[in-house]
Amino acid sequence: MLYLQSERGRATQARYFESDKWRLTRARYRQSDEYRAAARMKQARYRETAEYREWLARHQQTDAYRTRTARHRQSEKYRARQKRYQQTEECRAYHRQWRRTAKGRAVTRSTGAVRRARKHGAQILESVDRGAILRVDDICHLCELAVDPGNFDLDHLIPLAVEAIEAAWNYAAVHRLCNQKKHARFDGIVLTPTARTRWQQRRPAHLAELEAHVARIVAARSDEKAAA
Repeated sequence: MLYLQSERGRATQARYFESDKWRLTRARYRQSDEYRAAARMKQARYRETAEYREWLARHQQTDAYRTRTARHRQSEKYRARQKRYQQTEECRAYHRQWRRTAKGRAVTRSTGAVRRARKHGAQILESVDRGAILRVDDICHLCELAVDPGNFDLDHLIPLAVEAIEAAWNYAAVHRLCNQKKHARFDGIVLTPTARTRWQQRRPAHLAELEAHVARIVAARSDEKAAA
């Protein structure tokens, strides 16, 4: 120990660390199970620190991280691993639990609405966010009572049976029972006067789009009757 602390010992150690023998020894050790286990433990301890979490948060905001992540998710290796994971019981249990959450229920209903719209050959003009529509207007446009955020439907104001359109301006929050009673009824008046006033204040752009489409449909039906 005293020798290593001496000038001669430090010089000898420095020469050894620059030698091929040391490089070979270090390379062999890094291939050993002992080194790999120690490295995994060290990495696991580091990932639990606040320093690592702060670094990761900064790194995830960089273009390099986003580019590498996007490239990795396009790789065959990633897709194969995802496919294997999706077939496991762990994945199925996770999705069952997620679908019970508020976000899971909202996404499930939203994707179900898109599937139904596609089945009717709908024009998918945009992705519809159920939560966003409810935040703008949480009053049922049919009965004018507040809807339950955890149990509500989105009504196609222009029914799919009349014209299949999937867009935010064609949706309004309703109670499930009210929606069932309305079904696919369309008489050219899609909003009550009270609901229309509310839309003028909260959803003016959507109201303009909706009324333009309704006017076109009503005009087309009138032309068909006149021709008959």
